[in-house]
Amino acid sequence: MEDSAAAFIKADIERVCAEFTGLAPAVRLRRIAELRAALDEATAHAQAMAMADARAEGWGLRRIGEFCGISHEKVRRILAAHPAPRGEGALPAGPGRAQRPQPALADLGVAEQRNEIPR
Repeated sequence: MEDSAAAFIKADIERVCAEFTGLAPAVRLRRIAELRAALDEATAHAQAMAMADARAEGWGLRRIGEFCGISHEKVRRILAAHPAPRGEGALPAGPGRAQRPQPALADLGVAEQRNEIPR
């Protein structure tokens, strides 16, 4: 592990797990499962927020997945389940892409049509 914070946390977890050694197997297994669930919950939320920030910066789902070691489909599901509040790591509008300004019909050389009911 390159990050000193991650190494510190790993050492702390190893210390806590070592404290479970003298416990009965059922109690030890339950405590390890509880510890793992708590860690998974905390890291999953942090990862989802980092994914939302990356998406807001224009990263594609595949690129985010490569950095996280998961498929782009799983990234899509995670982002859908953890919507970020607008303005704080918010996802771009639309289906995964920022809204682009739409050109006026006249700019496209299309005549404006009116839907009038004949009388």
